[in-house]
Amino acid sequence: MLGNEPLIGLEWLESLVRYSILSAYVKDERPVNLLIVADVEEGKTQLLLKFAEIPSVLYMTDFTRYGLQRDWLPKFRDNTKRIIIIPDFNQLIGGKTAVATEGIISFLNGVTEEGIRRISTFGISIDLDKPLKLGIVGAISSKVFEDKRFRWRKSGFISRMVPVSYSVSKNTAAQIIYYLVKKEYRREKEAALEFPKEDTEITLDEKLAKRLIPLSQTIAKAVQTHGFRLQRQLQTLCMAKALSEKRTVVTEEDVEEIKKLASWVNLDYKPV
Repeated sequence: MLGNEPLIGLEWLESLVRYSILSAYVKDERPVNLLIVADVEEGKTQLLLKFAEIPSVLYMTDFTRYGLQRDWLPKFRDNTKRIIIIPDFNQLIGGKTAVATEGIISFLNGVTEEGIRRISTFGISIDLDKPLKLGIVGAISSKVFEDKRFRWRKSGFISRMVPVSYSVSKNTAAQIIYYLVKKEYRREKEAALEFPKEDTEITLDEKLAKRLIPLSQTIAKAVQTHGFRLQRQLQTLCMAKALSEKRTVVTEEDVEEIKKLASWVNLDYKPV
């Protein structure tokens, strides 16, 4: 990788992360939630680190439900922070009790769907004028994901996320080794995004939205959900793609681009 180019083999994933972050600025739509699943040492955390300093992103390696609400609620409330990036779910849930882990997942479930409006628990009380909604972009190793998959599907967490998986081919692995030998990583830069001054209304024609139905249903069947949330999030990704190019109308090209990127939106661990 040179300069600000994506990590080797993960150009498509960087695009998905960009659109997911931008989705928080699409008016009257919920932010897209992305869960990246791959084996260890396959670039997940390194890629997400590039987005750590974006103003609207809260990059968190570890937290508890109580700590997140206590320390960051004002930033969430005024929309200063709209997306939580969790670079390593392994670290977030590792070593915590089952109760603490369930508390975190319960909070994430709330803010990524209907939103959180009122909370009254030990040590903290929240009463908001409107529901608090955030987007989540996270990464987890395939082994830990498979261990948690049944419980998270049962709690509804998986159905709230757009699942993305991949594996690194031998050819790509060889390219990465050569990249390291040449010390090209010293030239890596943080990702840069341009955001609108306020939430933007993006138009998506119904005919174009219908083109995503076969895709959402295929993915939903694989992850054992109905696909309602997935259909909505795929539509929002198309809107975010248009927003990334400073347009207010989704084009056929936007839809085709998202369909292309969605070849990794599954749990098939497609090689890159």
